[in-house]
Amino acid sequence: MQRIKTGTNRNPATDKFGTGKHGFKTGNRSLGDPPSTPGAEWFDVVQEEIAQAIEQAGVALLPYSAGNPASYRQLFAAIKKIAWGDVNAPSSPYAPLASPEFTGTPKAPTLMPLNTSQQLVNAAYLEDALSGQTNVNIAAGGTVTLTDDQVNSPHIYVSGVPATPVTVEFPTSTKRVYWLSNTTTFDVTFKVAGSALAGMVLQAGKRKAVYITDLGVNDIYYNIAMSGTPIAPTAVDGVNTVQVATTAFVQSAIGGNLQKNVTGGTVTLTDGESSNTSLTFVGALTSALTVIVPASVRRNWIVFNSTSGAFGLTVKTAAGTGVGVAQGKRNQVYSDGTNVYDGFNDFESISLTGTPTAPTAVVGTNTTQLATTAFVTAAGGSFLPKTGVGLTGALRAVGGLVNANNTLNVGVVGAVDNDTGLSWVSDGVLATTSNGVIRERINADTSAESFFGTGNAYKLSLQTDGNVVLRNPSSTVMWDAFATVRKTDFTGSYTANSGWRKYPDASSPTGFMIEQWGKTAALGQDVTLAVTYPIPFPTAMCGSPFLVEVATATPRIDGAGVLSALNPDVNGFTLHKATDTTANAVAWRVWGY
Repeated sequence: MQRIKTGTNRNPATDKFGTGKHGFKTGNRSLGDPPSTPGAEWFDVVQEEIAQAIEQAGVALLPYSAGNPASYRQLFAAIKKIAWGDVNAPSSPYAPLASPEFTGTPKAPTLMPLNTSQQLVNAAYLEDALSGQTNVNIAAGGTVTLTDDQVNSPHIYVSGVPATPVTVEFPTSTKRVYWLSNTTTFDVTFKVAGSALAGMVLQAGKRKAVYITDLGVNDIYYNIAMSGTPIAPTAVDGVNTVQVATTAFVQSAIGGNLQKNVTGGTVTLTDGESSNTSLTFVGALTSALTVIVPASVRRNWIVFNSTSGAFGLTVKTAAGTGVGVAQGKRNQVYSDGTNVYDGFNDFESISLTGTPTAPTAVVGTNTTQLATTAFVTAAGGSFLPKTGVGLTGALRAVGGLVNANNTLNVGVVGAVDNDTGLSWVSDGVLATTSNGVIRERINADTSAESFFGTGNAYKLSLQTDGNVVLRNPSSTVMWDAFATVRKTDFTGSYTANSGWRKYPDASSPTGFMIEQWGKTAALGQDVTLAVTYPIPFPTAMCGSPFLVEVATATPRIDGAGVLSALNPDVNGFTLHKATDTTANAVAWRVWGY
């Protein structure tokens, strides 16, 4: 490639792009300055520069052809092929420098061990860092310091037959998790070089996962998530430390039972004995028995005193107070490390289930003692109402029941009318000026009074339909609790063209009546239609259905020779419309019970 040459026949723009770097100019012919004329030698060079670049890229030169982009995009195609390897590539196959996305098999140099920079890592470095193993063979004792290359692998495998204990040191820059294996005949101490911390001792033939921080080599598992069926040594009963508890230890601690033979005096339980949940003491006591539990054990016990002999049993700590357990009884007790307390002395807002029992108090008891059903039954016998008992004196309301002077020892019987001889006074006392039977009016609409007391057998009767009536000694109904009509006595169902309703009716054998109705579609001449009631009548119909023709003019009803209800029963009837040229609907209505 060359620039335009100088000379009057070329007339270049001298030094346009720098010294000796001439360019082209437009010129001004009116001033006698013609434009630059490069000449054939310049165009030849430009042509070859472009043409050979296209040919070198393997793209064939094509003559210009209007409408054929391939004939005037040859240089672009050559550039794409040189840069991208394919003249037809839609985009660059190379990853951008910003957020590149690699494909194929990209490669990178393998980094030095323990590199913590932002350099790319390759598979070799990653494989060694994640699953590699460093074998450290130790023939003698002493201290062995690992190199950076050795600690790049996560598994440090120490082998050999050293004559003395061995210490393996990690570089101070090491901060990661390792899997250590000690196959030597001695314990191996792992620590960080130059650290004043003692390090971690791995016994011969053992493996362990550790992590290394600024605090040294650590073998404490933090927030581990175990799986499968992990196991651990079972601690001795009574151990109260941070040692891991196995299921065997827990079962012994929460479900163990100690049975101890005793004769009296002071018996001190060991930590192992007191670790049992249930403590059973057997034997014949010759003196009072005091059971001492360790102050270091803070827990609950179920104590069963199965001893004999006229002496008691007390459970306590050596220096504190305790709880007695009666012979033949079980009691729950607990220790806070100072004293032993009764576990059953606070029942605030408890909810009893099943059939709980309690001692029955003496009749007349008026305290906070629990009342059993036996107590209530016995106490209720001294309260009104009571048939055939004549009362005298004042009647006092006690706890919602009327008690005659708090006793049943009254026997005078006479005739007392509550309108003249009975009145309520203050303090819940019902006073009477005479002796006899109390009577009261049931309601203002009853002409005769109903009596309750001696010689009368008036009873409230619950009917099968749920009604309540009062019957006299002759079983005559004197009062009907539901004599007034109830809203719930009315039921029914309504639609656009049919329906039914049920309502009380004392004249009906069933005490109610049912009315049903409906309307057919327009019927032509000589038509028969089966009609089914919305509901069947439970017992019977009252007569025949009433029929009427729905017409704009004068309607016709059944019996007029046009409409007939054939074969009516509790379920329906057959409607017949005689010869008629008018198509009208027919409405019907029927009653029953």
